[in-house]
Amino acid sequence: AAEQAARRRKLIVSAGYFAMEPKRTPPAEPKEALPLRLKLLLSLGDGTTMIHSMIAGFYLNHFFLETCCLDPGLVAIIHLVQGTFDTINDPVVGYLSDRTRTCWGRRRPWLLGGGPIIGVSYILLWNTLPQDVSMVWRTLYHMAAYMCVSVGITMIIVPCGALVSELTTNYDERTTVSALRMIGVGIMGTGSAFVHSLIVSDRSPAQYRISALIFGTLMCCGAWVIFAGIREQQQSFASAEVPVHFFQDLREILCSRGFLFVSIIYLCGPTAVMLAQSNLFLFCKYVIRDPDLIQIAVPLVAVTGMGCVPFWMVVGHRTSKRTMYFCSGTMMAASFLAMTFIESKEALLAVATSFGCCLTAVYMVPWAMLPDVVEEDVRRTGRRREGMFTSLFAVSLKLSSTLALTMSNLILKEAGYVAPVSTCGGGVADMDTDSDADLSRQPQAVLLGVRLLCGVIPASLLFIAMATALFSKGRTHEAENDTQTQTKAPENATLEIPELPEVEKVIQDIQRIRKPTDTDTWSI
Repeated sequence: AAEQAARRRKLIVSAGYFAMEPKRTPPAEPKEALPLRLKLLLSLGDGTTMIHSMIAGFYLNHFFLETCCLDPGLVAIIHLVQGTFDTINDPVVGYLSDRTRTCWGRRRPWLLGGGPIIGVSYILLWNTLPQDVSMVWRTLYHMAAYMCVSVGITMIIVPCGALVSELTTNYDERTTVSALRMIGVGIMGTGSAFVHSLIVSDRSPAQYRISALIFGTLMCCGAWVIFAGIREQQQSFASAEVPVHFFQDLREILCSRGFLFVSIIYLCGPTAVMLAQSNLFLFCKYVIRDPDLIQIAVPLVAVTGMGCVPFWMVVGHRTSKRTMYFCSGTMMAASFLAMTFIESKEALLAVATSFGCCLTAVYMVPWAMLPDVVEEDVRRTGRRREGMFTSLFAVSLKLSSTLALTMSNLILKEAGYVAPVSTCGGGVADMDTDSDADLSRQPQAVLLGVRLLCGVIPASLLFIAMATALFSKGRTHEAENDTQTQTKAPENATLEIPELPEVEKVIQDIQRIRKPTDTDTWSI
C-alpha cells in the first residue's frame, strides 16, 4: 500500500507538471501606461505629416488649377500616378522597416532619412515654373515632386504607426495615443493651414514659395525631433530575423478579415472628407461667390475638430470604437448632404462647424482599431509585422486622396471648368485676383459638380464606411479583459487527476516523444 501511494504521488506530480504548464505563446507585451513624453512624440509624427496633408488638402488642387494653370485632366493624371506609386511605396517601406537592424533600432533610421526628403520635395512641389515652359514639362515636374513628398511622408508615418503597436498592447492606451495623435494633427494642421492662408492671401507664386520654405523646414525638424526622442524596445529585433518573404507577408495580411474591414473603413471615410476638403475653396469661390470665406472656414473646421477630441475619447472609452464611429459618421453625413442645398455664408459656416466636430473621429477610430488587428495577428502567427500592417493601412489613406482628387478633376473637366482670367489669362494685367469676371465664368454644370463633390458623393461613401464597421468584428473592453485573463491561471485552480492507468498511459506517451527538461514548455 505504501509503494502504491508513493507511485501515485509521483504520477500525480508528473501529470501536474505536464498539464499545468502554459502553452507556448508569444510573450505578452507590458501593460504599463506609456509616458506622456512618448505619446507626445508619436503625436508629433502625425502632426508633422498633417502639415502637408492639411495645406495640400485645401489648397493644392486649387494651386495646380489656378496658379500653375494646368488642365484639369492633367491634374487628374498627376494624382492618379502619384496614388499608384503610393501603393508600391508604402508596403516596401513597411517591409524594409520590419527587417532593418541598426544600433538605433528598426524604425528610427527611417525618421532620420525621411526628414530631409520631405523638406526638400515639399519646397519643390509648391514652386511654379514659368508659363513659357510647356504644360507637359510642368506636369511632369509637379508629378515628380509630389511622388518625392509621398516617399518622405511614408518614411515618417509608417515608423510612427508601427511604434504604437510595439510600445503598448493596452486597449485604452491605444485609444488614448490615437486621440493624442489627433490632437497633434489638429494643432499642427490647424496652425499650418491658418498661417498658410495668411501668407498666400494674394495667391501669388512668390507667396507659395515662402510658405513652402517655412513648412518644409518645419517638417524636416519635426522628423528629427522624433528620431532623437524615442527609444525602441530591444525585443523588436527578434521578429526581424524571421526568414519570411515579402509576398508571403503581403498575401497573409491582405487575407486577414479584420484588416480588410478596417482598411475599407479607412478608405471610404477619408475619401469622403478629402472630396469636401479639396473642393471647399471652389465651393466658396464659385457657389457662395466669396473666395475670402475660405480663410474663416478652414480654421473653423480645424479648431472645432481639435476641441472635440476629448469628447470622442470619452465616448470611445465608455462605449466602443464602432459606436463612436457610428455617431460621428451619421453627423458628418448629414453635414455633407446639407452642402448640396446651402446658398448663404452663414449656412456654410454652420455646416463647417458640424463637419469639424466629427472630423477627428473619422481618422481616430481606424487608427485605434489597427493595433488590435496587429495584436490578433501576433497571437495567431507569433510574428510581429507592425511595419507591414501600418504601411498597407497607410495605403488606404493615400488611395483615398488619389480617388478624391482624381474624381474631382475629371468631373470638373467634363463639366467644362474654365481657368480664371486673372491668373491664367495670358497677359491680362488690369484684373484683380478673384475678380467678378472670374466668379461668373464657370458654367452651371461646374457649380452642380462642385455641390455633388461636397455633398451627395462623400455622404454616400460615409454610409459605406459605417456599413462596413457594422459587419466588422470589433474589439470591446470585454474582449480585452478576456484576452488578459487567458494567460492567467485561477488562484484556486485544482487539477482533477484521472484514474491511475489513464495517467500512466499519458505519461508514457509523452516520454516516448521526448524526455522533458527544466527549460522545456509542454502542454497537453
